[in-house]
Amino acid sequence: MTTPLNPRPLDHVVLPTADLGVARDRHQRLGFNVAAVGVHPFGTENACVYFEDGTFLEPLAISRREAVEAASRAGNVFAARDLAYRFRRGEEGFSAVVFGTDDAARDDRRFRNAGFDAGKILDFDRDFVGPDGSAARMEFRLAFAADLRSPDVFFFTCQRINAP
Repeated sequence: MTTPLNPRPLDHVVLPTADLGVARDRHQRLGFNVAAVGVHPFGTENACVYFEDGTFLEPLAISRREAVEAASRAGNVFAARDLAYRFRRGEEGFSAVVFGTDDAARDDRRFRNAGFDAGKILDFDRDFVGPDGSAARMEFRLAFAADLRSPDVFFFTCQRINAP
């Protein structure tokens, strides 16, 4: 007997883009405040667009292709799914829905038990610069869910372990 997954709050959506500068400019021209560029240790970078309720859009670009490819080969699900999306759908689009969680390890076990395992948990950290110029180190733990019959639909939960 499978246990239904508890609902999780929307955290953000991932929007692949070929050029982060173009995506930043596009969102700024639409009137959004766009965060400083966030550099991931596995070769991608983002420029998040935050909403008042804490949800956000994550325009995501590849900054170091060799690093993304190496991370993908090493089992980094985030990097692998981003590359696969871009290969099948192109450089611009909507690739993932991300839900918030306070326990990504628990979510990972539940995804596996429900038959939606998409790969091992990803722990990483990166620098963050706030709108006021303050700097911090953010830590994240991601748990992935997917169905192989729908390769372009991807979900994961994001636990913010250390976030300003």
